[in-house]
Amino acid sequence: MRQDATYLLEADEPQAVSIDNRDLVAWDMVRPVRKWPVAGEAPFLFQSFLAWSAAKRAGLTEQTFDAFRDQLVDVNVSEAVEEAGPTSQDPGPV
Repeated sequence: MRQDATYLLEADEPQAVSIDNRDLVAWDMVRPVRKWPVAGEAPFLFQSFLAWSAAKRAGLTEQTFDAFRDQLVDVNVSEAVEEAGPTSQDPGPV
């Protein structure tokens, strides 16, 4: 599973990132330590964290999450995109 996202920091241009399982696992690990609510109760925090995690992983930011969040003007996370797996050329019995 992959999700595309765009985010905008103050005084910057919009950036595009791809959110994947690594970012979701990072959320799962950080959320209880920081005593944040679950994603459904804090959807904007969740989306902000996913955008930051993907941006950090891609080398687009070196900021801490708190610094990134404080400058984050907008974030837009798309619906999940299913990865296409290999397809069979054999249609099987008809």
